[in-house]
Amino acid sequence: MQDEVQRRRYLAGALLAICVAAHFGYFFESPTRTTADSQRYLDLAASLRSRHAFVAHDRIAYAVPPGAFAEGPLVPETIRTPLYPLFLAICAGITTAVFLQHVIVIAFALILFDVVAREFSVAAGFVAALIFGLMPQMIVAANVVMTEALTGVFVTTSILLLLRRRAIAAGIVMGLAILCHPIALYLPLVLLVTLFRRAKRMAITFFLCAALFPSAWAARNHHFTGRAVVSSIDGETLLLYRAAGTLAVEHHFAVFALQEQFGFYGPALHLRVPLVKRALAHSTAANHAQRSRDFMRLAFSILLRHPVEYAELAVSALIALFIDNISSLAAEGGENFMGARLHYIPLSLLLDALAIGGIVVLWRRKRTQAILIGTALGYFSVVAAGPDVEQRFLVPLLGVYAMAAGAGMMMFTGTSD
Repeated sequence: MQDEVQRRRYLAGALLAICVAAHFGYFFESPTRTTADSQRYLDLAASLRSRHAFVAHDRIAYAVPPGAFAEGPLVPETIRTPLYPLFLAICAGITTAVFLQHVIVIAFALILFDVVAREFSVAAGFVAALIFGLMPQMIVAANVVMTEALTGVFVTTSILLLLRRRAIAAGIVMGLAILCHPIALYLPLVLLVTLFRRAKRMAITFFLCAALFPSAWAARNHHFTGRAVVSSIDGETLLLYRAAGTLAVEHHFAVFALQEQFGFYGPALHLRVPLVKRALAHSTAANHAQRSRDFMRLAFSILLRHPVEYAELAVSALIALFIDNISSLAAEGGENFMGARLHYIPLSLLLDALAIGGIVVLWRRKRTQAILIGTALGYFSVVAAGPDVEQRFLVPLLGVYAMAAGAGMMMFTGTSD
């Protein structure tokens, strides 16, 4: 027993040293702290600090060039959820926020190691923590003013709490994840359905607690806009990314295309303004939340007419996320793209095999845990699989993916090692 404790301490120390070196090496080396999407969060943080209000200038559509439509007055914000701008407002500086994101990710990697080591095995915990803390997507995400790194920490914390059957805490944390980034909005409902037969009380309690904060925010948005939405970005995403991408690839075979590199992402950008005008041609919408409903109607009509093209894009996105994930980031860093694929795709496939093997092992030994981790992994994979795919979309699911890959180590070590 004493030897086991000492071994965990050594591994935790090694993990801490490796993560600190990787994260802060990148922090000091890369001066880039923002992306094109960061400004909205920074503006909202400034509004919270100066006006003590969550307001921003109204825009006909967020994902079109600013000059395409006239900018409106300051209105209550419904596009972005409030938790991340609040984090930025508290930090009161880009460098401070990014530094804290690195610290949070490193600290959580240690927590992930401890919990997974207790639930599965020490080897499983160490591998899971390494993947979470050192995957290039996580290091890059922690280094910019975007929501993904903190969302990944919240989502993984919630799943870990569910593994320990702490449904109330898990639900509250999942609600915070949704208010950080609405990508997790429907995950509590999906988990309710998949866990209901095996853990009815836990599933219901988790779902109700997860709905508390998002429901309150939806009520706030309904008060200001007449629509009870957590985020009004949903319809815009469907129309200007998913539907536009589907139209752009209508006459071109897209499987195995890597989005921008193979050319159909560019044409999709040119379709955005015409699609917005088409969606709003007879609209009486008075705000973005109401316009989002018009966007959604047109998007669904397009996607239902082009199921094959959308399926091609979904397959392409999954390849980009799970096979070309490390190689594409290496290419963005200046490495030859085909050379990067030869070097890194075998590693990506190994990690994918471990994750799949982990779900199989858990299914045989701890079926409820297999359903929990597999459902969360499947949910985020489906949500991220579109023509708008970016490598940062891997980050919210990275903790669950790391847990599955860590569990895959039990194929070799068993539950105790």
